[in-house]
Amino acid sequence: MGTSNGGDRCDRGLRIGEIYRYPKPPSDKNRFIDGCPNFYYFTASPFGKRLQLDSGINSPRKVLGTDSASRIPLIAVRSSPWKAGGEETPWKDDYDLERGRVRYYGDHKVGVGRPLGETKGNKCLLEASALHLSRRANERVAAPPIMVFRAVTYRGKVKGWVEFCGVAVIERVETIEQRDPTSGKAFPNYAFDLAILATATEGGFIDWRWIDDRRDPGLSAADTLRYAPRDWRDWVDIGPSAIDEIRRRQVPDQAKSTPSR
Repeated sequence: MGTSNGGDRCDRGLRIGEIYRYPKPPSDKNRFIDGCPNFYYFTASPFGKRLQLDSGINSPRKVLGTDSASRIPLIAVRSSPWKAGGEETPWKDDYDLERGRVRYYGDHKVGVGRPLGETKGNKCLLEASALHLSRRANERVAAPPIMVFRAVTYRGKVKGWVEFCGVAVIERVETIEQRDPTSGKAFPNYAFDLAILATATEGGFIDWRWIDDRRDPGLSAADTLRYAPRDWRDWVDIGPSAIDEIRRRQVPDQAKSTPSR
């Protein structure tokens, strides 16, 4: 099922470990802002609204492709350390980039007023996980890539900068109990275990034409593989058993600190 991307590459896309300026108000006019690549410039798309990271769990609207199947183009997750442990974000995500592992917590919390699994972020990730955990290649091909980010402090500023940590697949989903740090009340939630892919063939660069294709209603899910990273195409072909071979691993001095959202 995998197809070659022909070895060519555009300059729009994201590189693992790169820090991007995430400006407000959003603008995709300039390649660089304040000395850093402009997130909106490098993720601009001719299809639909711009990708944003304002929530912990973000995704563009679904696309109905030529295969008559509805697909989520991608899911972008982000952690922000200065918000951790508060009423708004009681979760503490675990980023172990040295071993290509992320444990990312869903968006349920005390007082949401909806059953577990019905909040926007959890609902989106649960729908994606059914495809990520599938044993069938014709279902995995429609699975949305999970783009992993974390907010970082840059030049002494804690807002407006994000690091791209890689593209991931969902390995496991676990129902857990967490405790609100403010009220002390327990609440149920989901923990999503993510495997960051190595993308070594591409030098850690994600060609944004892949995402453009996934947002293009004129293409089937299989058509969108042409610019996908080789590790992603291998995972689509082989399935979960390929993860240990394609997981990203870093030498210890490249590993970054663990953030929280």
